[in-house]
Amino acid sequence: MRANVPPAEPTTQDQPDPPGPDEPDSRPSQPSGCPDSVQVETVIKTDLGEAGLGDWLRDQVYRAVTLCGITEVRLTLVIVADDEMAKLHEQYTGVSGTTDVLTFNMAGGGLPSGSAQSVSSIEGDIVVCLDEAERQAEKRDHETHHELLLYAVHGFMHLLGEDDHEKDDYERMHAREDLLLKQMGFGPLFDPNR
Repeated sequence: MRANVPPAEPTTQDQPDPPGPDEPDSRPSQPSGCPDSVQVETVIKTDLGEAGLGDWLRDQVYRAVTLCGITEVRLTLVIVADDEMAKLHEQYTGVSGTTDVLTFNMAGGGLPSGSAQSVSSIEGDIVVCLDEAERQAEKRDHETHHELLLYAVHGFMHLLGEDDHEKDDYERMHAREDLLLKQMGFGPLFDPNR
């Protein structure tokens, strides 16, 4: 016979420990009110210097996902510094030095360029570089968080099947980025004169 014991009250031992100095800060997997089929997580591997930036970026990417009508999403945004981005850039592309964004399609298989209209499910990682965002934001005369959003949207476009290696593909991809950013209320961030 089991004793009727009330459930234990939560203690600090029942709560996850905050990340240590060498551990990435991981944010909740989705904004409040987000359906379970859409998971957007932020992993921070550098000092952001701006409180709430990881949550803000996650929420904006969630908005982008919903505006595009994508119903099945498992997406991780990873914010890194130059040194980490340079390692990943070299490892996965063979190019030395840092870059702004790297996208990893975890769903497997490639999508034909320009197939964004037919995608309903994505799974991937988008790695964005805070240091590069700070440099480019100063050149483009806007805020660093807007530059990070541009990188995240660019990575998202790649997951939707867009490519920017050929001139026509480049123009189409950036036009779609601009349109999405306008729908989100930001306007074109890559080239405001477009």
